[in-house]
Amino acid sequence: MSYDPNPYAFTDMLAQRWTDIRDEYLGLDQQLLGQQNLASVKGWRGVALYFLGGKKLQNCLHAPLTTKIAEEVPFMTSAGFAVLDDGAHYAPHIDKYPPHFEALLDARWGASLTELRRVHLPLIAAPGSRMRVGEETREFVPGEVLIFQNSAMTHEVFNDSGKPRVIMLIDFLTRAPHRAG
Repeated sequence: MSYDPNPYAFTDMLAQRWTDIRDEYLGLDQQLLGQQNLASVKGWRGVALYFLGGKKLQNCLHAPLTTKIAEEVPFMTSAGFAVLDDGAHYAPHIDKYPPHFEALLDARWGASLTELRRVHLPLIAAPGSRMRVGEETREFVPGEVLIFQNSAMTHEVFNDSGKPRVIMLIDFLTRAPHRAG
């Protein structure tokens, strides 16, 4: 399903800090969450702290601890919270990025989408909240880091748990940028 999180040293830090991140999320103004739908999927919403390489300062001010933790992930390009309401289903898809982001990856970091990975760090998840990547389906377990290549692997998300599912999303480059600066 996903890449082994062990080669990435930051995954231990995320697994150790997930309750701090969850607690900060729980203190967020729920109106902030309600304003930011993700994609066009009913029941999927969230708050971006970083998006496609840019910092969302107003949102970061609401979640300073989570922002600091995200900034500790080497070569992080995007980070934030994502909520999938009970009964919601994000149909099978491969994430598409706008051409300007692919150009930004190359110009800023000398990287391409093939080097981009997505972290799902479940913060609030109950049985029935699950994700399929390729042919493998896994239940979300709070604090358990999942990593996959969202721009190349078909994936879908289900939430039949009776409760909203909340994760922290982080996109990062798998290697040090090589663009001369």
